[in-house]
Parts: sequence; C-alpha cells; structure tokens
Amino acid sequence: MLERPPVTKPANLPSYRYPLEELFQEFASPQAPGAVGGAAMQAAFAASLVAKAARKTLAREGFEPMAEEMNRIITRAESLSDGLQEAIDQDAIGANRLSHAHALPQASAEEQAVRRDCIALALSNQAKNPLSLAQSAMEVLGLAEAVLRYGDPQNTSAAFLAVRTAAAATMACALYALAKSREVAGMTAEIEGKATALWNQARSLDQELTQISWDRIATKQ
Repeated sequence: MLERPPVTKPANLPSYRYPLEELFQEFASPQAPGAVGGAAMQAAFAASLVAKAARKTLAREGFEPMAEEMNRIITRAESLSDGLQEAIDQDAIGANRLSHAHALPQASAEEQAVRRDCIALALSNQAKNPLSLAQSAMEVLGLAEAVLRYGDPQNTSAAFLAVRTAAAATMACALYALAKSREVAGMTAEIEGKATALWNQARSLDQELTQISWDRIATKQ
C-alpha cells in the first residue's frame, strides 16, 4: 500500500481550522451562542471582507481619488469587526442573566418584586441588545455598499458577499429583537418600529446591491 506524502501547508495559509471547528461545534449544540451570536459572527466576517476590498482598492492604480474614503472605511470596518466579535457571546450572557434572575429568592413579597423586576430587565435586554447589534450590522452593510459601488470592480464578489452577509445579520437580529420584545409587557411598540425599519432597509439594500453585482459581472463583455 502506497503511503501518502505528508501535507505541507502553504506559508500564507492562516492557522484557523481548529478554533473554527470548536466555534461551529458550539453553534451546532443546543446551548448558546445561538442566532444572535451567529449574526454577530456573520457581521464581523462581513466587516473583515469590507476592509479587504477597501485595501485592494487602495492598491489599485487609478483609484487614488478614493484613498481617503477607503481608509475611513477600513478604520471603521475594523472597529466594528472587533466589537461584533465580542458580541458573539451575547446569547450566552443574556441567557445567564435571565437564569440568575429566575434563581433569585422569592420568600417575601419584597424579594418577589425584586426578582420580577430583574427578570423583566433581563428579558428587556435580550430584546434591546440584538437591536443594537442589528444597527451595527446595518452600518457594516452601508460600508459594504460603499466599496461595492465605488471600490475596485475586481472586488465585486467579496463586496457582494459582505453585502449579503451583513444584510442577513441585520435582519436576523431585528427579527430576534422583535420576537423577544413580545415576551415583555408593553415593550413591543418600543422595539417594533426600529426592528421593522432595519429589516426593510437591509432587505431593500440587499436586493438592490445583489442585482448591481450580478449585472456588473453578467453583462461584462
């Protein structure tokens, strides 16, 4: 039987496989992180793609007039990516806070009131935090739009992927926030308008930029 030659990893291949394996295993398990953590990861990935496309535009001759805007995009995209990576644990943090609130003592009327308020606060944060995350993902989508429209057309595929990923993250978080808001009395009205606006804005921009991406490549002679 012939022995397989050893696999040699190219020098420029990042060593990412095992940390990602562990992360994906976590996402596949019943425990947190869940939808919000997944959306945070998606949006962080989209922000990294935006920075990549902007850097490639900077390196391309003829795009010097866009240098200031591309540098601004890189700086903001990297900042958003850092914050979004930290938010991957948001599901687990929210679940832990709610669990701790439910575990509070309730022997007296005063303790019951405190426990009830803590549960309401934890549920409220489970709706408000994803809404804030949706706003960050929407900002990433705006940056992706800029590099798609004004960056190097050779980066259309990367910019398109950033658009679709950021849009999905925005919509998922808006949907989750709205669902959670229905678990807290009187909170739906506060969340629904913002969540609906983010959902519609992300969906509309996603559809527009998807068509632009396809037309740019498919109609190219």
